[in-house]
Amino acid sequence: MTDGMRFSRSFRWILRGLVLVLLVLLGARLLVDPPSWNWGRKPLSELLPRVVVPSIAPAHAPAARVPPPKPLTLGDVPATRRWTQISLSGDLKKLDFSIDLDYFAPLGDGPANAAVWFRDFARDDGSREGELEKAALRRDTLFGEIRDVFPPDHPLLREAEPWVDQATCSFYPEVWKPEGAATNLPNLLFAINLARSWAARGESEKDPERAREDFRRAIRLGRLFMQDDITLVQHLVGWACVSQGLRGLNDLARREGDAVMVAATTLNLGDYNAMRDLVARWMSETRFEESFHERWWGWSISLENSQVGGEIAHARTGPLRCLRIESALHLMVVKNEGTRRQRKMAATVLSELARDPDPQLADFVGWLERHRYDRGTYLSALQ
Repeated sequence: MTDGMRFSRSFRWILRGLVLVLLVLLGARLLVDPPSWNWGRKPLSELLPRVVVPSIAPAHAPAARVPPPKPLTLGDVPATRRWTQISLSGDLKKLDFSIDLDYFAPLGDGPANAAVWFRDFARDDGSREGELEKAALRRDTLFGEIRDVFPPDHPLLREAEPWVDQATCSFYPEVWKPEGAATNLPNLLFAINLARSWAARGESEKDPERAREDFRRAIRLGRLFMQDDITLVQHLVGWACVSQGLRGLNDLARREGDAVMVAATTLNLGDYNAMRDLVARWMSETRFEESFHERWWGWSISLENSQVGGEIAHARTGPLRCLRIESALHLMVVKNEGTRRQRKMAATVLSELARDPDPQLADFVGWLERHRYDRGTYLSALQ
């Protein structure tokens, strides 16, 4: 046998061995990281035909009475809260406005759940989502900035008015059941557009009382969206709606020379900016996606102990339920992706939260514990 033939036969065995190794590596990757877990892959719901959910909202919102705001005096305006210092000291028990919003825009007493009306405009399966696609928003000036808003007499704007006079707006579990990282959300852009549109209409209104009513509608809408306190993004939108109304009341009070209202709305607007910045900082500190790197052999995952410790602290003592839920979602990632010690710590905290005195928090975390972890779903939600 010649040297060339021996080399050829040896090469064939080496080639077969390499192919076998590659197949083993591919199989291992599929076991560890199956295609359904790929980060960024479209969820199955996006590949299925769109199914519209029939409306259960009544044709008209029930009649409601909206009480006048509580009398406001200079004594009701406290000193500015030192948000950053309180946060760094770990003594931040609750994220809320310094002055009760009843001094600006009390909720109405309508008996209906406003969420059933907003549900019809949900993305993908809302029975009236198409109306929003056809609705012609217009460019208008709002507090010195160009915004897209509904025209003052738009039918949707008028239809929404009595719905924000209702006393409650509960999406969970009345409209949707919380489903972990895949929990459904209302059409939050629609809510923002309503608040901006009322604020823009109020800003252009010559009658001060009618202007005040529009600003108060924006605040009531925000308060309604803050009632659930389940998803962080919905709570942030609620704050934003409230800020639109407060800004309008502030500008109107300046024109009228109402120093007490100027002081009160200025304080609460400062609270809004501070709370939003605190949440943004927290989200930046706890971002996990930078710890996940896709290599040719699969995922390379490295979670810092400081990140995990921060999530545990937020999950146990967060100043909002939605912040604690957000941390619970992060801890589910840790429980399945972290080191052995990190997984054990995350599992312990999640078990505690599933028995928390707050029944909505406990139910949400209990759902997480009962259902299979899906990397793609969680990482898509945490981006």
